[in-house]
Amino acid sequence: MIREHGVADWRSFEENGRQFICSSKVADGIKTELHDAIVAAGTDICDLPSALSDEVPLAVLKQFGIELASEIGGEIRPEGDHVVYVPANYSAAVEDKLRQIKETRLRELIQELEKEGYCIIEPEMANAENSRVAGEELESAVLKQYRELHPDKPAPQSMNIKSDNPYLQSTGSWPTQNMVLIITPYRLDEQLTLMEAAMRQHTKDVWQKDPRTATTESIMKTVNNGALDMGEEWMLSKLVVLSEHHERIREAVQEQVRELNDEDHQRLVQLTEARLIMPFQLYVAGISSIEDATLKQHLEDFVADHFRLEVVPQIVKAAREQSLLSDRSRERDMDKFRTTSAEAKNFAALQACMSKLQKKLKIEVASSEVVKHAKYRTLQAAVKSMRHMSRGSDVLQNLIWILLARHSEGLFMSSGKDTSRMIKQYSIVGDAEMATNLSTWRDLLKAGEQTKDDMNAMQEAAKRVVEELTPLLRRESSVSSQHTAPRPAGARSTPLSGRKSSHATEDVGNSAPPKEWQP
Repeated sequence: MIREHGVADWRSFEENGRQFICSSKVADGIKTELHDAIVAAGTDICDLPSALSDEVPLAVLKQFGIELASEIGGEIRPEGDHVVYVPANYSAAVEDKLRQIKETRLRELIQELEKEGYCIIEPEMANAENSRVAGEELESAVLKQYRELHPDKPAPQSMNIKSDNPYLQSTGSWPTQNMVLIITPYRLDEQLTLMEAAMRQHTKDVWQKDPRTATTESIMKTVNNGALDMGEEWMLSKLVVLSEHHERIREAVQEQVRELNDEDHQRLVQLTEARLIMPFQLYVAGISSIEDATLKQHLEDFVADHFRLEVVPQIVKAAREQSLLSDRSRERDMDKFRTTSAEAKNFAALQACMSKLQKKLKIEVASSEVVKHAKYRTLQAAVKSMRHMSRGSDVLQNLIWILLARHSEGLFMSSGKDTSRMIKQYSIVGDAEMATNLSTWRDLLKAGEQTKDDMNAMQEAAKRVVEELTPLLRRESSVSSQHTAPRPAGARSTPLSGRKSSHATEDVGNSAPPKEWQP
């Protein structure tokens, strides 16, 4: 019957910015029904909404009533959220009827307040001033009578809901006029808690889709039942959002955004620490143990290039793919780090870039125990990876790195061109017999004479070294990280039988370090 779009030859009604239209035939039918009810009431007052078989918007009902009053006399008098027809010769009986209507409405509101914990007063008057006065009178009556009926209960709170609230744009068109919400403290707290939880979840959902759009203001402007899925609770929740308690809901959203942002920051810190800062720290420790100046320089250059060209771009890419750079400052910090590290001229310059990033992201220095376990996990992964290597030069390099790591606080990676220097370094710090084996394997690889047994022997040697670290780590983990762990003893292995080392000085292979060498 009532539609919200215009059609020619239909009657139009408008109030409080909302338009209704209905066909002339329907309008005539409603007026006839109202006329019959007024005639039947005689000299008595007629409650127009009660006279109709169908529900009609009060704006339309008032207009029809005014038209009838101009034809047959009398007046239309809005009473709260009702419209009544008062005959021209109304009397004390009429006034009594009006009082009864008010009392009935008051009783209904009290019952709603007692049953549901809240009630809504929606004034429908001919002008704003009359609407305000009638609403205030009914509001005062409800509060007064509730306190009289329940003197031991906390007094309910009344809240003015403004139809010009800026957040109505997001929550929908209703309400179209000012109204009053009266609610008990318990129900209000319950609804605020429910609304806060729903808004927090909504914030998480928006954040998961696109963190950049999940600002407090943008989320507050997209509040609707479709997003919150609150069902029947939505009407009351909407009024709470539009009330003076709006700020509490806003603060809940703001806090959730802050928590999500902090979580992303922490995830970025964990990613950067695990795949960048800590690995680099371990390689720095390994390089610092090298005594050969030439080898030390070569390792610095190799590690610097590896991190500049491979690790750093991968970290920034991973952070972006995981939506960890939604915060502008974090994004700037990571982009600047990527640029400055790519431009780093040497190992020291790259170290400086790492230190700046660590300060920017507020990454704390990891405990010695955490670093040792990260190193151990890296060595375990390297041993596992060696089982699938087909090139003997790769297996030999990994074995050398593992052996040197066994006798150092750090990790190692190197170019194949430095294999002989790395073996020489091991001969200084490690087991002489194993150093001889390394030289022999190197020479066999260079001559192309390595066998499957040689590959297995190198793999087993690496496995034994890492297995020896397990009990050491267990002992060290029981000691405070403030104490320095004793330097582990050298790792020994079974010597090669029936082989003589050629002690060749040329190196074998030139493989890049595998991903297993990053904790």
